[in-house]
Amino acid sequence: KAELAELEKLAPADVEPLRYFKGRVAFEDGDYETAVTELKASGVRDKPGSWLRLVTDTRDIVKGHERAESEHFIFLYPKGKDAVLVPWALEALEGIHAALANDLGFSPKGKVRVEIVSNAGELSKVSTLTKEAIKTTGTIAICKFNKLMVTSPLAVLRGYDWMDTLAHEYVHLVVSQKSRNTVPIWMHEGLAKYLESRWRGPAGGAMTPSTLALLGSRVRSNTLVPFEKMHPSMALLPTAEDAATAFAEVFFAIHLIDTEAGPKALDRMLTEMAKGTSDKLAVEAVTKKKWPEFER
Repeated sequence: KAELAELEKLAPADVEPLRYFKGRVAFEDGDYETAVTELKASGVRDKPGSWLRLVTDTRDIVKGHERAESEHFIFLYPKGKDAVLVPWALEALEGIHAALANDLGFSPKGKVRVEIVSNAGELSKVSTLTKEAIKTTGTIAICKFNKLMVTSPLAVLRGYDWMDTLAHEYVHLVVSQKSRNTVPIWMHEGLAKYLESRWRGPAGGAMTPSTLALLGSRVRSNTLVPFEKMHPSMALLPTAEDAATAFAEVFFAIHLIDTEAGPKALDRMLTEMAKGTSDKLAVEAVTKKKWPEFER
């Protein structure tokens, strides 16, 4: 926004590149009508994978949504049964907001936008993930474009832990902003999985017995997922079992840092990375262990 304001002083308002960036900023602000108008005027073609297609699809999916607000969140949800989510969703979101302000010393500026989508097809359209990737790994939510996008529990036969999922995606937003977007996927997902239970109690409460059993079997068979294979997204791993294994691995990596590296270890690690320190050096700084030792 600041860079765009400087550009507007230098260029005529109807210059196509300027209108393109106006559209991009409007999209991240949740002003989808303006975003569509500006991107069309910028000459962007409406084709699969384009910014105009993404913005148009998002506008069309969200335009009929109901809206609820709390002190720090704007919650948008489809009309109908999803209205039952509102008080519980805002409770979980405000809870994780307070917890991370304490644990990581950071809160986003302004209200955070949260959008509920009805199914995997809609999640694909608003997130840029393919439906195949979503179905293969069981991806149910994503933090991207300065907002949280979460699939309705109605889309899943027996529902799912959607309040923890809301918290999980909010952790991603805070980690991205506090670290100045320097955190790699393994650390991002580890922090989100480890801290997603903080809205309702201590960190580390989200690990299930079934996931522990899976991790144990992968340890015994020596088929763990290397940190490097998790890039650029857990949603792109080959199978749902690989994704679950990777989540369990990084959960315990962050647990190790939090429990053995002293007070506010996670806060200190992210503060180091915001200064430009690599993930490996930041881990070494707070754990006092060399990276190969920590990874092993």
